[in-house]
Amino acid sequence: MSNSEIRSAIRAGLGSLEISSGIKWWGTEFTWAFSRCLCEIGRERNYHVGARGVGFGEWLYDVTWLDYDSEHLLSVPLVAEIEWSKEPDEIDHDFQKLLVARADLKLMIFAGPPPRTEAIFDRMVRQIEAFRSPPDRDDTWLIGAVEWDDEIERGWRLRWFTTT
Repeated sequence: MSNSEIRSAIRAGLGSLEISSGIKWWGTEFTWAFSRCLCEIGRERNYHVGARGVGFGEWLYDVTWLDYDSEHLLSVPLVAEIEWSKEPDEIDHDFQKLLVARADLKLMIFAGPPPRTEAIFDRMVRQIEAFRSPPDRDDTWLIGAVEWDDEIERGWRLRWFTTT
């Protein structure tokens, strides 16, 4: 399955999450729902999945998909970090874990009000551009922001950003 097909499946899966109204957007219910959904998408593709309380558990990243043959780890199709902090340094800390990851797809989910999410995304893009990746590496990113909005029914929406 191609990265673009996996990105589409992730966008559809996370975008359709039903999270009860009235919870805190930074609460464990959000993290748990996002992690479970990502692990289910990975399982559907026959990957070994891990997140806190799911599969082989949290391993290096909030969510990890591993591809094995009978004896060897073949690849890391996905690593994901989910960070609800309002502090840019804490968001950067989790994001920078993804910069050094050797995975086919790197997924970052963070939260904030719409003007702030754009600034955080721009900061992430600058970090990607500044990072000295090996020349033979073609990193694929998917970055989503949980934006809260009192005008919509659930009070939040998932907005996707793309990197070039």
